[in-house]
Amino acid sequence: MSKLLYPHLTVLVDTEPCFTNLMNRYSRATDSKTVSALRKEINARSEYLDKWLVKHGYQCGQDYQRTSAGYRFATEQLATFFRLAWYQ
Repeated sequence: MSKLLYPHLTVLVDTEPCFTNLMNRYSRATDSKTVSALRKEINARSEYLDKWLVKHGYQCGQDYQRTSAGYRFATEQLATFFRLAWYQ
């Protein structure tokens, strides 16, 4: 098992549900224009999540970290706030 960069960030929140619809459309896309547009939308949504966290006072590295599996948070309370805001 590899060492975590921020070992205090122990609560994982899976963000896959935020991207499932886009990823399904991306996997079925056949023309480059659609693929490019979907890739931009995926990147924009991911960036929006980061900006939302910063806007609400979270600090990357201290309170959260984005990973390939989703987001890691320092406390269950922060993770719950994030889940409530995004998975309604």
